[in-house]
Amino acid sequence: MLQQQKIRRFFPRWFTIGVCLSVLLPASFAGAAEARKVEKETSIHINKNVIVVSGRMSLGLINGKSNENVYVPEFQHKLSELNWDISGVYMLGLGGSVAPLSWLKLNGDVWFKLNKGDGSMRDYDWLFLGEQYTLYSRSDNLDVTRGIKVDVNSELTFYEYLKSRFFGVLGFKYDTWKWTAYGGVFDYFGFTGTFDEVPGITYEQDFYAPYLGLGFSSSLSQTPITFSGRVIYSPYVWGEDKDQHHMRNLVFEEDFDSGTMFGVDVAGAYNFTDHFSVLLSYQYQKYQEMKGGTTITDLTTGEVIKITGDAAGMDNYTSMLSLTAEYSF
Repeated sequence: MLQQQKIRRFFPRWFTIGVCLSVLLPASFAGAAEARKVEKETSIHINKNVIVVSGRMSLGLINGKSNENVYVPEFQHKLSELNWDISGVYMLGLGGSVAPLSWLKLNGDVWFKLNKGDGSMRDYDWLFLGEQYTLYSRSDNLDVTRGIKVDVNSELTFYEYLKSRFFGVLGFKYDTWKWTAYGGVFDYFGFTGTFDEVPGITYEQDFYAPYLGLGFSSSLSQTPITFSGRVIYSPYVWGEDKDQHHMRNLVFEEDFDSGTMFGVDVAGAYNFTDHFSVLLSYQYQKYQEMKGGTTITDLTTGEVIKITGDAAGMDNYTSMLSLTAEYSF
């Protein structure tokens, strides 16, 4: 079991490195037919193939939420729910594309958070069976301390008509978020109060998702405007999370698999020149809840408790509006 967990932790890192190398080494595609010159982009001839290269930089505003759930599997009872906001977080995106063939395009993008955001954390506990929660706390001093999104993919064109093309997508996504909540207020059985402005809970999530999708790109006739979009889906998402309660000196850790992910991207581009364009994009992405066992570590005594079954769960959704400057060379 331990060996399987190690393989699952290291596989996505090596998988991502391998896919990134395939993006950076397009010239290794041997025996390919010479591709046609792509409109509005400069072509580079390497080994009798036409290589089209472009780079981009983006600024985005992302909002969303991650949920952390604790269950009592024997009674199918939700014991706790924590809502972690992703609100008002600005993201910097860097990316590039390589088209070694007329029907193949390789893309790589990475996004980094620029600020801590302005969201909150809400914690609900149900000590008894029923719909009404018994304990509640909230922290409005919430820092997003880590936010990274990685997407590497290939587009395989299967149909072209006039200035439109339709393509399949094969890719891999990695998303990671981390928060720290400070202070806050509480209501425990009607007794209210405040916490000191010190770290209360630190929580982090990691999602790994190989995915498939369909997309299109179409230029308006006699205009420099291009529209594009795609729909993606992953039937096999795996991930992990970690929750540290600082005042209780407890750490909760979980590994998950067999999740799903759905995403939609749409964009409009204005091509100022043959080489420079600006895009306005919207991206929506949702990781459905995954459930699994949990490991609890007491940092004071060193005691470790493992709970099997669907004892914990996590999910995440985000939507991002971004502006991108792209240059083809």
